[in-house]
Amino acid sequence: MIIGVTHDQDGRVVQRLSVSTKVSIGLPPNGDCNHPTKLDHFVFLRKKKSANRVGWEVDPELTEHYGEECHDLHIMLIDDDIELRFRQWGRARGWREAGAARRGELGAGMGAC
Repeated sequence: MIIGVTHDQDGRVVQRLSVSTKVSIGLPPNGDCNHPTKLDHFVFLRKKKSANRVGWEVDPELTEHYGEECHDLHIMLIDDDIELRFRQWGRARGWREAGAARRGELGAGMGAC
């Protein structure tokens, strides 16, 4: 048992779901392009495993289902714990607010996104 990795502070097992597909607003680096490509629509990527690395490729089944240029997507969460499901967004928001506070840009009630 490793507190914070496999178990929480109360000794409960931490549930981690395997990521096999993701929704992206860009494409990963490819060939001569050594940086991600920004898009104005969603792209569905599936995990691609090779002998020495894991990468991402466009998922043809989901692309066919949602369309080549999907602009709207409905998402159903497995629970209502926003802080748990969107940890990365919360951290980024905290960084933005901390930076704005250092620059003196946050006034009363301006912290919410």
